[in-house]
Amino acid sequence: MINKNNCISLFKNASWFNRVARYCSLVFAAILFSGCVPPPAKTPMDAIHISAANNPADAHIILLPGRGDHAEDYVKNGFTKILQQRYPHIGITAADAHMGYYREQQLDIRLQQDIIQPAQSAGHKKFILCGISLGGLGALIYSKNHPQDISEIWLIAPFLGEDNIIAEINAAGGLMEWQPQNIAENDWQRQLWLWIKQWHIEGQTIPIYLAYGDKDYLHEGHVLLSSILPADKIVHIPGKHQWNTWRQLWPLLLNKVDQHSANLKKH
Repeated sequence: MINKNNCISLFKNASWFNRVARYCSLVFAAILFSGCVPPPAKTPMDAIHISAANNPADAHIILLPGRGDHAEDYVKNGFTKILQQRYPHIGITAADAHMGYYREQQLDIRLQQDIIQPAQSAGHKKFILCGISLGGLGALIYSKNHPQDISEIWLIAPFLGEDNIIAEINAAGGLMEWQPQNIAENDWQRQLWLWIKQWHIEGQTIPIYLAYGDKDYLHEGHVLLSSILPADKIVHIPGKHQWNTWRQLWPLLLNKVDQHSANLKKH
């Protein structure tokens, strides 16, 4: 989970992904003093792989954890079990894309080289990125930089920027009316929302599904994103930014996906 009060945009790197990584370094600095230090990024990235049963489909689901979480948290909280029960023909990878990968600017390259490319070599062609909290931001980062790799994005309580940015967009009348001028190279938050706006204008070519709790402290960002998503791709319940809420949301989100997605069907 991300404490927005500890985060300030002070990035100078020209790369959008590197600016986000710099943001995560600030978060890391804040948690360093709390005694909770994320492990360093590893090469290759650790992951929990669950192979599809017989007659596998060409789709593959990749799960990205939130800040302070790891791949095994998806297993401990029953997410992978539910996926196996519902989609036994789909391959699943819970990637251990923890804070260290953001801090060291390794998220993109390790996801691509250690997770996606090997799955592509095994015959998988469609990739679904699912992220919780910081993992939701990671899913958007990767999809922005490598849209050709991703078929769907599932976001659960994603971090989407600081309160002041969300308020600025709302004050303009919403995302479609928001017209930022001269966005600085180091302004990753406005760049993120500008990309989301362009994604919407271009017809939402990569479907996004959103699930969140109404009492989540990131709620304002979720409501703003919801304003441009189809209602049948959104699910929200009473709940906070915690696993108890996310466990309740998971089957509800998958119900929404089942209504629309052709990527999870057997061929």
